[in-house]
Amino acid sequence: MDAKVSVVVPIYKVEKYLDRCVQSLFNQTYENLEIILVDDGSPDNCPAMCDEYAKADSRVTVVHKPNGGLPDARNAGMDVATGDYLLFVDSDDWIEPQTVAELAQIIEEQNVDFVTFKAVWDGRPGIPDGTPCTYEKSRELGLGYYDSDRIKKEIYPRVLVTPDLYYGPILAAWSSFYSMAFLNKNGIRFDKEIKYSEDSLFSARVTCAAKSLYAHNGCYYHYCFNGDSISQSFHADLWDVEKLRQSFFVKYFGNRTDFNIDVQLKRMAIFSVLCSISEWHYIKDKSEQRKYINSIFNDPFTINAMKNIKYAQVPIKKRILLYMIKFKMTTLYMKL
Repeated sequence: MDAKVSVVVPIYKVEKYLDRCVQSLFNQTYENLEIILVDDGSPDNCPAMCDEYAKADSRVTVVHKPNGGLPDARNAGMDVATGDYLLFVDSDDWIEPQTVAELAQIIEEQNVDFVTFKAVWDGRPGIPDGTPCTYEKSRELGLGYYDSDRIKKEIYPRVLVTPDLYYGPILAAWSSFYSMAFLNKNGIRFDKEIKYSEDSLFSARVTCAAKSLYAHNGCYYHYCFNGDSISQSFHADLWDVEKLRQSFFVKYFGNRTDFNIDVQLKRMAIFSVLCSISEWHYIKDKSEQRKYINSIFNDPFTINAMKNIKYAQVPIKKRILLYMIKFKMTTLYMKL
């Protein structure tokens, strides 16, 4: 097999993790690699490290760019990629040596648009390293080959969000191995305005454009806990980004007639509210916590979203939580 595989690694403030990631790429058993290191204006030693990697291995291409966020960095890598296939690896994570070889073999043998695979936890408090990442039952994806009919039957009804308000079954961009021709043909890139949870929008577009996919049980990706990552801190602009993301879902999927997108968009709006409100736990000051929660409770977006609670197939505890939001019960909500 001589197909070229492009591996895109977005890099920002990961000096202590970067070598582990890059060495896992150098150690791949598959040699026809194009390793694209995208320095997203990192203020630490990462830019110099990237240049040293390029000197050490001719397969490395370095892109230095002003900071634009994770989606913009991934796009920058995709724009210079020349491979037949594409894999994303976040710079604080790493992959097993056989990853590319086995995924390349699967995508060629199955002749699909992309292959999904699994990950294991690494460094996560309370979870032994190497434990397979598991998620909510409603997000589970059956294994094997999916043609267009199976995709529509099993994935479309929850492609944006599950009925019980969790992300869809295909989420993280790093957990799939893509045909580059497929992505380019459908013009699929990340929306750089969506700085958080950008994978949910990208992966939903990928899934709905695909004519075929293969869900593989292999655990190749080490999803590492990083206390400094963007998912472990408060983001004052998250609420605005969540509302913007909803508008992008409407833009890309609002006119779909091949599945009941209206209900999923209603559920997605409720889910966005829940994701944003949960940020209050990262705020230390009690008065600021209350202020943040009230700003979301009283937002017209939230008021409209909570009119559709009936579409959320959630347990009683979460349903009570939704009614607290609907009726703006801030004090009671903060006691949970």
